[in-house]
Amino acid sequence: MKARLGWIAAAWLGAMIPVTGAEALAWTYMKETRNRWEAYGEAAFQRAEAEQKPLFIFFYADWCPWCRKYEVEALETEAVRQRLEQDFVPVAVDVDQQRRLFRRYQGRVVPMTLILAPDGRKLLRFQGFVDASALLRALDWALEQARSVPGEAWDTLDPERCCPVENKRPGGVR
Repeated sequence: MKARLGWIAAAWLGAMIPVTGAEALAWTYMKETRNRWEAYGEAAFQRAEAEQKPLFIFFYADWCPWCRKYEVEALETEAVRQRLEQDFVPVAVDVDQQRRLFRRYQGRVVPMTLILAPDGRKLLRFQGFVDASALLRALDWALEQARSVPGEAWDTLDPERCCPVENKRPGGVR
């Protein structure tokens, strides 16, 4: 019985520790996702305008443990997946493949989420991990802002829950 309790405790503690760098390197989000991500480009912006939906742009890197945590614990939850599909045009951008685009939106760390109104106004940008409940609140706020008179965008950075991109070396070694 003690051995079983020890194993259960070890598994529980393991689940509480953030994903390690080695685990993140084996992760390829676009192969694992159940979300219907679109590529960044004119087609996504045209769809947003035609459907009058904000663009939800997710900047990520497969080597980033905070990105994986955000993907698994927020983006892949059923509530978030449904909200993105119903109310947004979801776009995913791999920063290692599109570094210029990342810099164009003043990205410094991943994960980074950017929400643009159908007319291209920046509604919200946050850099770092947020859980599903915080993300759902942010999505509600962004939808409200997209439908209202243009105001100031919400922009945050959580340095404790993200991975700096500029310090990353090729091959995933930091």
